[in-house]
Amino acid sequence: MPYFFLFAALAGLAILLYLTFFFYRIIVFLVGKKHRVLLFCGSLIFTGAFMAGIVMLTSVGIPVLIYFGLTALGTDLVFLILRATLLKEKKDGKFTIYRLGIIPVVLTGLIVLYGYFNMYNVHETRLTVETEKQLRDGGYRIAMIADLHYGNSVTGEKLQKYCDQISEAGVDFVLLCGDISDESTTPEQLEECYRILGGIRSNFGIYYVYGNHDRRRYAAGSKGYSEEELAAVIQKNGIRILLDEIVSINNEIVMVGRDDKHVQRKGGRDSSAAIMKRVDTSKYVIVAQHIPEDMKEYAQLGADLQLGGHMHAGQIFPINVINELTKEQNKGVRKFGDLVSVVTTGMSGWGFPVRTASYSEYMIIDIVSTAK
Repeated sequence: MPYFFLFAALAGLAILLYLTFFFYRIIVFLVGKKHRVLLFCGSLIFTGAFMAGIVMLTSVGIPVLIYFGLTALGTDLVFLILRATLLKEKKDGKFTIYRLGIIPVVLTGLIVLYGYFNMYNVHETRLTVETEKQLRDGGYRIAMIADLHYGNSVTGEKLQKYCDQISEAGVDFVLLCGDISDESTTPEQLEECYRILGGIRSNFGIYYVYGNHDRRRYAAGSKGYSEEELAAVIQKNGIRILLDEIVSINNEIVMVGRDDKHVQRKGGRDSSAAIMKRVDTSKYVIVAQHIPEDMKEYAQLGADLQLGGHMHAGQIFPINVINELTKEQNKGVRKFGDLVSVVTTGMSGWGFPVRTASYSEYMIIDIVSTAK
């Protein structure tokens, strides 16, 4: 987390400096080159006010600044290359659109609109996982929802629609894999969210593991509910919270529900090795944890399937590229030895209703046996 804030601070400083020169160039184009120092100081003040205002007054301020900075820089690079090779600038107004900075404004608007659509357009992603372990004929069907961040994009009737689709899919059990609510969720939204989720029809129940946002300490002070009240709302809607607990499903599947790695509860979080010692690995073992990690270790300890979220597939470019280079798994399906790891992109995202790195989704996963 400290690295995220450091990255955000450095990125914000870079955008501030670049956009200061960007607006300075526009002002010089419009009013001339006199009083350059005064104009630059005015550009710096204007840029700071512009950045602060767009972040505070709109829900899409951060992605707007990121993409405005990137498209402005990209436009400048293309213009410089073209002017050095194919074009010669003349005083005929040909480059007025470029000089006025209109191109980055249009491109940023299109990108943010695309990201807005991507956030709200939730996909149903289906996949099949095979195992050599013995399971009943037809196997088992799981629904996984993670990173709903209730209140950001999918709420009320939209969530009800997706939950109805999951019920119609005939799932055996449902996994809510963390960050279903967060520090911006109101008490009223909290009640609505888990009431709708608790209404999903399944054969063996609905299970829940905490994410890193669900129990944020500052949620209680600002929005009026405590960690205990959060747990009470979840449980009264028939949803079972797993805190480093092991659940047997139909005596064929063992689900290990991991607590969030940032937990500060008494006793702390069990190690992977400690919790897996309590597991019968002759059965099909599912590890459910919000943050996908330690997959190689779980493979060595005998787990068959890891289900996680948290990554949001990066949510906005270029974070997805950084994740792909630095994280064990950013999204989708990967194999770690004999372990299949599935990381959902999430039903929504955190902080702002824009995602340009991937689409929103919930997952329907079929587990089938190849044993004869």
